[in-house]
Amino acid sequence: MVLLAVFLLALLNLNPAIHSVIINLDIQIALKMNSLIGINPFFDHALAWLSTSTGDVFILVCICLLFVTSSLHSANLNETTRRLSFWAWVGTLCLITYGISCASEQFIKRDTPLLALHQLKNLQTICGTMFHSCPTSSFPSGHGFAYFFFAMMAWKRYFRISLVLWCLAIIMLSLRLIIGLHWFSDIAFGSLFLSALLVTLIEDTPLKNTYKYTEQAVSYLIKTLLVGREELFEVCIPQNKHRRIN
Repeated sequence: MVLLAVFLLALLNLNPAIHSVIINLDIQIALKMNSLIGINPFFDHALAWLSTSTGDVFILVCICLLFVTSSLHSANLNETTRRLSFWAWVGTLCLITYGISCASEQFIKRDTPLLALHQLKNLQTICGTMFHSCPTSSFPSGHGFAYFFFAMMAWKRYFRISLVLWCLAIIMLSLRLIIGLHWFSDIAFGSLFLSALLVTLIEDTPLKNTYKYTEQAVSYLIKTLLVGREELFEVCIPQNKHRRIN
């Protein structure tokens, strides 16, 4: 169904009238979102900083801390191992696909709104920062793919964390629309469909069996690190069989 949706979208986009509607919608959203710049200087500088390489690292560290904290607050050591294995597995798949997505940007040339629309306010010049983005490769959004992919993968297994990831995705991708690094269609028709397609392939193909290898590796690593330290680990993780936190 995901492949059919992608095919239909590509087919409809070949129609000049529909293609024109999508382009006009992208432009209107870009102008509307960008108009939020200049209202509050603190917001502008925070937005500019979050769009740099340092900002990306900060968000990544926060997400990793969320995963580790959730894993440590599980019922027992086995559940902690399963949770850490799951996030490591999803992260590995995301990195591989993200690399492929970045490589595809070299063949799908599309200028960012900041480069295509000269009337947009440029936070790079206003705040004197350098954004972590290529001005001629906006489709699909690599950031959007990463956020959507983690949120979708966590949906069935860790629902509450998935909600947090969805909220983070909406916020961070809205910020990228505001500063003009992506068109709306880069996210809605690029990252969202790419994430849905990959999640579908993982759920419905032998790719899902690769999880067990990650679990074996994480389990071995934890057992190696905890040799002679089991009592310390029991202090960090309450042994409550009836406790289950998503």
